[in-house]
Amino acid sequence: MSFLYSQSLKELLANVDDSASKKAEIATENIVLETLRRDEPRARVREGVELFLKDQGDATFGDWLKAAGATAQPDLDAWASLLWPHVQRTMQSPVARAFFEKLTNEFYDGLASGTA
Repeated sequence: MSFLYSQSLKELLANVDDSASKKAEIATENIVLETLRRDEPRARVREGVELFLKDQGDATFGDWLKAAGATAQPDLDAWASLLWPHVQRTMQSPVARAFFEKLTNEFYDGLASGTA
């Protein structure tokens, strides 16, 4: 295990192709979601987030990054490129689609009843 901790992500993922990366991403997402469906892990995550917010809640994101050792200005284009596939997949998920469908239906129902 100490070997893994001593390697950079770049080194660990050097020979991973896009197909394997996608499969690992899907597997990781499914493992996390299944884990969080269980009471104890969900409670531990909630406690951790609450503790983090208690300790860092008044700090700005920039303050938090500086405290974590980040010193450079972020490359926003790189972050957008990195995050966009995840945002897109989330927005296309069955849960998001059901939410947007419900929101749209409520909007049009409100128009029809004159309460919007």
